Amino acid sequence: MVEREEGHVLKVQRPVYFISEVLFDSKARYLGIQKLLYAMLIAKLKLRHYFDAHPMVVVSSSGLGDVINNWESTGRIAKWGLELMGFDITYTPTPRSSAGVLLISPSGDKLRYTLQIHFQVTNNVAKYEALLHGIRATIKLGARCLFIRGDSELVINQVMKESTCHDMKMEAYCEEVQKLEDKFDIIKLHHILWWDNEEVDSLARLASSWKPPPSRVFLDILDAPSIRLKEGKVQEWWKR
Repeated sequence: MVEREEGHVLKVQRPVYFISEVLFDSKARYLGIQKLLYAMLIAKLKLRHYFDAHPMVVVSSSGLGDVINNWESTGRIAKWGLELMGFDITYTPTPRSSAGVLLISPSGDKLRYTLQIHFQVTNNVAKYEALLHGIRATIKLGARCLFIRGDSELVINQVMKESTCHDMKMEAYCEEVQKLEDKFDIIKLHHILWWDNEEVDSLARLASSWKPPPSRVFLDILDAPSIRLKEGKVQEWWKR
């Protein structure tokens, strides 16, 4: 499979490999961390030419680097760790999601928000969180007319009822946005292309960098979803 990376003058193609193995008998009883290490060994065997020729970056939320570099490890974990130590491998934590919100007044004044999302989300859920954040901030400011520009065509179409929500979470977010529409005399949504949304994207990148925001940029941290699913039950889907 080939992934096409946008955002360059010329499109960049990067090979993407999917490697799998069915675990039987004793292997099926491996602990979670052992399965991750075993998966890395399988990848090393099948893609040895990449491991030998290039530095590798392993992104994981399981602290693989600490396990492999722990000299007190024993058994197969210690054995596998030694096999992997001969390669240029960097272990990094799973990046958290981020989003940006830009409010512009009729006179051109700007309020900038950068959002750090500390729970597992898809890109579209992050877009919904940013949309809700912006709408709620606008309500607090007392605005009665709101024109929204966003680069997620799916989110815009769902809110405008031009597309159906096929996911429980997306439906809950969409309904929450639609509830807030009554707070305005006029509210309109318009889809724009991502390259026309550069200032908002820069705010999202700022949040993902984990650096202190500059002056006049508000940092908000979301530790949990801002919506509830149907029937009033708090669903911990973000922890799955």
